[in-house]
Amino acid sequence: MVIQIVPLRKFLREVSLLMTKSAPLFVLVLNYFLVSLYLRNIIIVFFCLNIGVWGVNDLSAQVATSTPNHTTDDHTQSTHEGETHADQHSPAAGESHGVTANKKETSYTDMMMDHISNANEFHLFGHTSIPLPCIFYTKDEGMHTFMSSAFEHGHKAVKGFVLDNGVARRILNPAQRSIEHIDYTEREGDKIYAFAHGEKIELEKASTLIGSTSWYDFSISKNVFTMLLSALILCIIFLYVASKYKKSSNIAPNGAQNFFEVFLVFLRDDVVKPSIGEKWEKFFPFVCSVFFFILLNNLLGIVPFFPGGANVTGNIGTTMVLALFTFIIVTLNGTKDYWMHILWMPGVPWAVKLLLTPIEIAGIFIKPFTLMVRLFANIAAGHIIILSLIGLIFIMGKMEPKWEVR
Repeated sequence: MVIQIVPLRKFLREVSLLMTKSAPLFVLVLNYFLVSLYLRNIIIVFFCLNIGVWGVNDLSAQVATSTPNHTTDDHTQSTHEGETHADQHSPAAGESHGVTANKKETSYTDMMMDHISNANEFHLFGHTSIPLPCIFYTKDEGMHTFMSSAFEHGHKAVKGFVLDNGVARRILNPAQRSIEHIDYTEREGDKIYAFAHGEKIELEKASTLIGSTSWYDFSISKNVFTMLLSALILCIIFLYVASKYKKSSNIAPNGAQNFFEVFLVFLRDDVVKPSIGEKWEKFFPFVCSVFFFILLNNLLGIVPFFPGGANVTGNIGTTMVLALFTFIIVTLNGTKDYWMHILWMPGVPWAVKLLLTPIEIAGIFIKPFTLMVRLFANIAAGHIIILSLIGLIFIMGKMEPKWEVR
């Protein structure tokens, strides 16, 4: 038996090529080892990118050679007002009224941050929302799965979990996890509390990159649902357009084929070829997948109603994965000239090389980091600005005029 030893560089290039092709299972297995805040986003974005590549890979082969949350206080307040006359002499009712009366009014800033953050349900209007699957793993009790509708808009605790403005939290104290009814939730600084029958209950978030807690959230959240939807839409479109190219290669494109050819030819001739060079076909499916994945999710984020409204690319976990994937592919496929211009620039005095080389090495990591932050900050800031301008209508409406018309 002959064992062939593959050079490390060739092996790494083959792995990187595999990442740019259709490999959703490979990516899923790889990223399940990452236990972090954005584990859910890391897995889903990699999966979605590879589904997109699967469709684009078929299409690009043809194009390559072708010519041109609502809060819970409204529901709680209305419930208590309806019970005031019937139970005004009841001690329990009076105690519950006391708790509700002490609830602080939710600031508009908190409402904006809740809107742009991820959630375990799709809020439509009023007390109407579309439930999503909740998948929680706890270190002490194992896996819990149920639909977010079990929370009853945040008024019910399920297996020790509470819904805070659409986001799942876990009751920190094990002795209090048997509580079923929740009056409301409230934030005090960095901590979140739930109140039930006059009792104050501290809640904890899911594990994050910057801090581990007693549980992890693998739910199909609002962002995850939108990413899966985007991957499905892209896959259907790309496969359809690719089939049109195969069936009518000698006929002028029309319909969807004509529409998407504008984008594909632009990416091929003005972005990929000038940037990558003669081996551009190898990376064209990945570039197209990233481009259309970001574009479609940004467009869906503009739509204010279901299935839009999710702030996918305004989530740092999503942009982190895109930057990480790009960093790995670029690093593993760097040519000799690429590394020469980074480590020891030709034609530059040696004294200047000593100064520039550390900067170029740092740039290897700074470039994907800045891309990650820029996309995240731009999309998140765009949502905040729109909500701020809309919020001025309601804020100014509550202000009492200090002048009189005579």
